[in-house]
Amino acid sequence: MKPGSESIPHPRHLRAAFLFLTTLPVGPQPDVESSAFSSWAWPVVGACVGILAGSVAFLSILAGTGTAVAALLSIAVMIVATGALHEDGLADSADGLFGGATRDKRLEIMRDSRIGAYGAIAIAVFLIGRHASLDNLLQAGQVFGPLIVACSASRAAMQTVLRFLPMARPDGLAAGFGVPPNLSVASGLVVASFLAFPVVGWQFAPAIAIALATAFVVAWLATRRIGGVTGDVLGAAQQSAELSCMIFLVAAS
Repeated sequence: MKPGSESIPHPRHLRAAFLFLTTLPVGPQPDVESSAFSSWAWPVVGACVGILAGSVAFLSILAGTGTAVAALLSIAVMIVATGALHEDGLADSADGLFGGATRDKRLEIMRDSRIGAYGAIAIAVFLIGRHASLDNLLQAGQVFGPLIVACSASRAAMQTVLRFLPMARPDGLAAGFGVPPNLSVASGLVVASFLAFPVVGWQFAPAIAIALATAFVVAWLATRRIGGVTGDVLGAAQQSAELSCMIFLVAAS
């Protein structure tokens, strides 16, 4: 392998991205110098999760369950496929960012695996919001498109936040992952756009822009409260970007 070639987007990064973001069985960890180079593939992973969830929703509706049950099953599939990675980050971020009086206390709370009031409320609100949005879209006959767009755009937003915001601490998941190079981030945004355009048309541009803006608002709040981002903050950014993207698609449908 030539020096520096690892930073060039390559299909081998897909396995690293799936291993990092999902619980899907994709084989052993590939020989990649830094997982950060795989961030361009995060939207691909998101699209695959969206397709999987959309397939379950489609089959559920076909079986006559109705859109409300189909939306519930679809969200459950997304949670299982990702090991609740992002939901856990959302809960920990809510507890820490809003429950601690000092920076050190907030970081301490975020490291605690126990869920508090803020975390429980955040999970409940976001699950209700995702279900209501998806139910509306399914009623409008939109199954795969919104899920592909929201899941891919939110992960493109997540890698962008990781690139441009400082780390809150030198250890932890985000710091250990590394900072994605500019080429990977740009490639990820292009990939997300190519995935979104065929299924929602020109709505892909505002959808991705809204996902990015929402993720950066979450990251900005974290920077104000704890001095940067952590793995938990990335999870909260992904969940917020996904929900805002879904709400936009509901409004635009």
